[in-house]
Amino acid sequence: IIKQTRGNGCIYIESSHYCSHLISILDDLYGAKFIYLYRDGRDFVRSGLEREWWYPDNFFSSHETGLKKVLQPLIRKVRRKYFVEIGHRWEDYQLIPPREYKSRVGKISWLWVEINSVIQKELSSLSADKYISIRLEEFNKRGLDKVISFLDIDVSENVKDQMINISKQKPNKTKERSI
Repeated sequence: IIKQTRGNGCIYIESSHYCSHLISILDDLYGAKFIYLYRDGRDFVRSGLEREWWYPDNFFSSHETGLKKVLQPLIRKVRRKYFVEIGHRWEDYQLIPPREYKSRVGKISWLWVEINSVIQKELSSLSADKYISIRLEEFNKRGLDKVISFLDIDVSENVKDQMINISKQKPNKTKERSI
């Protein structure tokens, strides 16, 4: 997909934190540039609470059921220990908080720290000209200009205004972007 996108004269953009472990690989393969758009942890926690993440732990609280729920952590450990060479499934990167985090706030806070720690660690292995960091709450026209300059692309003022208007919308709260 990345090669085809480039071949079409476009820029491929990925926003999944599941790719955080691939930053150095993507840099090696494609000479990628990275825009680290990070969110205030308090807003992340508030959003996680609104989205009903991690209701109190009990046997029936996750999407897994029955024997699979009981065996999944063991299967994940065995696969990681003995089958690392054959690749990974998305479940291998599923972030499960340590048991000491009992409250929903604690678990969601832990998730924010974990995701951002991985990204920062991966970015630290790159040269400074390969990435920029922008705080989501400070993303405005100046922040967009920083991204455009970093990517070395030309964008009209009209398109910039449209991009800023889209960035002000909350995707999880906007009907046009809801699934």
